[in-house]
Amino acid sequence: MMAGLLGSLVFVLVLGALLYSSGLANARSMDRSREATPSVYASLGHRRSHNHRYFAEVTATTALKVGERQRWTFRLNRHNGSRVSDATVIALALMPETGTRATVQPRVSYAGGGVYTIDDVMFSRHGWWTLALIVDGKAGIDSLAFNIILPE
Repeated sequence: MMAGLLGSLVFVLVLGALLYSSGLANARSMDRSREATPSVYASLGHRRSHNHRYFAEVTATTALKVGERQRWTFRLNRHNGSRVSDATVIALALMPETGTRATVQPRVSYAGGGVYTIDDVMFSRHGWWTLALIVDGKAGIDSLAFNIILPE
């Protein structure tokens, strides 16, 4: 089981690097070229898990900021649309470019009706972050990745 989780995490990191190089970097440079106030870029929308077992959509219930504890919620569904209840979910916040992990470990809890909360999401510095969710539910183990860029 641990080998499967580690394999999923490696996949999340590789996928995140590909997503970053294929568009998020251009979006950040475009924003700076317009001389506008830097914006937070977040890819939190409806997402299929890497092995297509689950779907999730994350909502940040607090502002995405550096150095502040945040609370997020997400709805977890199986590929057929049914809600996933009482799955074991591990959340990891890390910077794919440097391998830096968040100084605070996010905590995931089940709220009911296929909805989960993630407490203590905290980004310790500016840059590109990935929040990886590793799900162990009735459909098996799978992972999802959500990307955030917090500009300086």
